[in-house]
Amino acid sequence: MRIAVCDRKVEDREFLKKQISEYWRGVPVDVFDSGEEIFTRIREGIWYDMVFLNVEDDDTQNLKIGAALERRFPNIALVLESASRSFGAEAFEMEALYYIVKPYSPEDFRKIRSRFLELQERRETIPIDKMIPLGKEKLREIPYRQITYLESCHNYLLVHLTSGAVTKIRGSLQEVMDYGDDYFLRVNRHYIVNMEAIVGIQGNICEAAGRVFVFSRQNKTANKKKYSEWLFRRAIGDLHHD
Repeated sequence: MRIAVCDRKVEDREFLKKQISEYWRGVPVDVFDSGEEIFTRIREGIWYDMVFLNVEDDDTQNLKIGAALERRFPNIALVLESASRSFGAEAFEMEALYYIVKPYSPEDFRKIRSRFLELQERRETIPIDKMIPLGKEKLREIPYRQITYLESCHNYLLVHLTSGAVTKIRGSLQEVMDYGDDYFLRVNRHYIVNMEAIVGIQGNICEAAGRVFVFSRQNKTANKKKYSEWLFRRAIGDLHHD
């Protein structure tokens, strides 16, 4: 487990770090004065199970950071902390684990720890995400939800991840579709897109992961139908990830 604290005030960062360390003994706590630094660390391969984000009336940049974390890394537990009580709606919208208002009390940290443990227990009952075997020998497995899209590059695949990282693996798009047909669209001969990353489809254009992909003529109709059926299955809770 690893926890990140983001607060522009040095004294508040250090106070939070001290309090967190008392309730999670031995757990590394990294402190930052900018939310963008957390994304940088994640791209470098450092994972956080919980992130404390400071938001204030005169500086709401971390609200955007929190929304982006919730959207891209839903398994990270978010805690909003502030001197103001005016961010309750935003905390609810981004499904924050807790919202604490300065001055903090020991009861706040007891509740945060209790809620986090309850969250972990619930997650243990959820089926493990489908793993997609990659590479010539299928020795590399990546949870499909961590993949936004895959790109064919000669005899290699460029695997674009939700963290922003790109992994290069020897293999083909068809090999991926053999294992992940229920989760991906083969938009054309060069790209496969995770349906969970799709923002929208219009005409022969598919928008996903901040990019625009063009459907090939032969699979445009089939892909639209497949995506529509996937949306329906997701809406009725009929998607299985194990």
